[in-house]
Amino acid sequence: MSEEKKPSLKFKANLPEDVTLTFDEPLTGEGQYGTWYMYGCMHKGVEKVFFPSELLHKMIQLGGHGKDSKITILKNEGDDAKITTPQGEVEYEIVKVEYL
Repeated sequence: MSEEKKPSLKFKANLPEDVTLTFDEPLTGEGQYGTWYMYGCMHKGVEKVFFPSELLHKMIQLGGHGKDSKITILKNEGDDAKITTPQGEVEYEIVKVEYL
């Protein structure tokens, strides 16, 4: 990965976003709120990064998605508020997967 700062992809509610992962494992670190994960991706022809929730990170890892996996991520929100899991996390779905 190059040293220049890449734009960050923020998922919008109920808008599916197609991304192609650009590396197998995310970069990780520790911050004020615990462990963070940073994935590289191509999004609409631009190299970007995104910082998934713990839940979305686990979904990506358990699904075996890595470099060159094309996935569609959907952040779920209802009419009044974010849809959350029983643990209080914002709910995400990986709604489509393609392997290149």
